[in-house]
Amino acid sequence: MARFCIRSVVFVFSLILVVCGLLVLRKPAEVDPQAYPPVSSEMHLKPLRSFDVIDPYAYHGVYYKAQLHVHTDRSLDGNWSVREALQAYRDAGYTYVALTDHDKVTVHHELDDPTFVIITGEENTVPWPFWPLGCHILRLFVETHETSGNAQKRIDTALSAGGIVALAHPSWVGNLQTGQWTLPRMLALTGYQLVEVYNPHSDPVEDTRRWHELIRRLGPNRPVWAIAVDDSHSPERLNLGWIVVKTDGISQEALKAALRRGSFYASTGVSADFGVQENRIMVHVHSEEPAEIRFINGSGASVEQVAGFSAQYAPSGAEGFVRVEVRSQSGEMAWSQPFWLVPEAN
Repeated sequence: MARFCIRSVVFVFSLILVVCGLLVLRKPAEVDPQAYPPVSSEMHLKPLRSFDVIDPYAYHGVYYKAQLHVHTDRSLDGNWSVREALQAYRDAGYTYVALTDHDKVTVHHELDDPTFVIITGEENTVPWPFWPLGCHILRLFVETHETSGNAQKRIDTALSAGGIVALAHPSWVGNLQTGQWTLPRMLALTGYQLVEVYNPHSDPVEDTRRWHELIRRLGPNRPVWAIAVDDSHSPERLNLGWIVVKTDGISQEALKAALRRGSFYASTGVSADFGVQENRIMVHVHSEEPAEIRFINGSGASVEQVAGFSAQYAPSGAEGFVRVEVRSQSGEMAWSQPFWLVPEAN
């Protein structure tokens, strides 16, 4: 018995050393946020006297409902079949649905038709210090699972394959706290273009705050757009968060183009139109009841708040960017993409 106890202690001690070693050797890359001073802060020092407002919605197209994060029983924690999941989303009025099972690419095109497009992808675990612990990324429009490398490599291989990458649930406390995308970690990576601001497994207020801090440091030349998702594993998680995307026609390439240029908004139930007219940011809410409409500047301050069905805001030139949040009386939300202020073109 004594010998067994000694062996157990030695085993546990050895395991602790291995884990500690992995934590040191495989520490995720981080960047000091001070190395990325907020672009929007510069606007307060030198307000733009003559500027244009970049409108990500100023493109030809029609709005469609899209879901970018769905699991099936091909994930260990999925509780419905691929066909059941896709049929449920089709019946719920979605035009685009991405299958993102854990660490595997699910290919299923039997329900594809001119009005319903299925996107292949995966929710990829970036191991730290070892799998299954670590952060998650969505690798969309890819055909193969990436099995090796750090987060940057997994992003790069998705981009090389013509894919698009999203950082999943930034403030998720799962995986023994290893699953969070902190601001230093997000700043250390390049190439991803989407961040979840709503995921039912995460904190949307904190996720939105992290996304806001990220985009005000990266600026308009490295756009990162906000998405809302179901992260569904069963019918009970259907239709909680999605994006409304403006595409020219219905196809994978049309969706991909819209995701890259930011022609969509995130929603948990609010339907709205966002745009720019004569450098004024315009919002119209499709609802039978008035909603709370907030215009938020680059520093995170609410510069105007309106209760109603529509609102507009005329930037002064010092905001850096302005984004919009809409909240219905029942608590449903919509998030616009940032409207960046840039020097007027000559």
